[in-house]
Amino acid sequence: MNWTPYAQVYDPLKVGSIDGTDPDPHDRAIIRALNSEYEPDKKVKGKSDRTVFIARLYRQTKEDTIMQEFSKYGHIRRFRLVRDIVTGSSKGYAFIEYEKKDGANRAYHYGNNLVIEGRRIFVDFECERKLPGWKPRRLGGGFGGRKESGQLRFGGRDRPFRKPLPVPGSKSHKLGITDMNHHEMRRSFPAIHLHHCRGQRHYTVGMVDNKSVGKFPTSRIIKIVMDYSNSDSRKQSMSVDCGEFCDHLCNPWQITDKKILIDVVGCRS
Repeated sequence: MNWTPYAQVYDPLKVGSIDGTDPDPHDRAIIRALNSEYEPDKKVKGKSDRTVFIARLYRQTKEDTIMQEFSKYGHIRRFRLVRDIVTGSSKGYAFIEYEKKDGANRAYHYGNNLVIEGRRIFVDFECERKLPGWKPRRLGGGFGGRKESGQLRFGGRDRPFRKPLPVPGSKSHKLGITDMNHHEMRRSFPAIHLHHCRGQRHYTVGMVDNKSVGKFPTSRIIKIVMDYSNSDSRKQSMSVDCGEFCDHLCNPWQITDKKILIDVVGCRS
């Protein structure tokens, strides 16, 4: 199966991982989403493939202002600015259905990141009826999110999946599959510990007698963060060729009681 940065089916466990490979949930909201059941609202009118979702609107923005901005992409059939049922105030997001698919496609491509009344908005296709298995944010699902919440969701337009790091010599690599999941990462590095920091995956690797901690993928640049365990708690970061990692890092600094934090999301070809 070809890798894609966007979720084709909504799986709460996968969208909670930056590369869609985590086997275990790392926050309670994911567990809540896994245990919940959700059916799309049958009262929703219109066609999902012609409907776009608009978020991050200024809450004082009026319907006419939004309609004026998005009518240039095509003839609008339906428009709904979502409001609080008690106060009647805007919740900052809306749905627009166009008469034709071309209108929705143009709004998707050109309306995203548009600035309306000082706010940079986000535009995507509707997920509720279009994406199988969809779970909304209130049930622990959704896409995107803020780092501060520790509940980031990946696989959507706002935060697409990052491609897993390839490991030459692994079973999947020999089969022509270059995506590395966390199981292969554990096999490649001894004494590895997986943890998460604000939705991002990190691997803490212990050094053993100043020797190699494992086979690093070649032809890759990896971000290495040295986390010193001594009193001054200094940190150093650098980018090195993974094939030269041990020679470059172990010999000059003689690491014994320290840990190496490998930021996998910082890797690039």
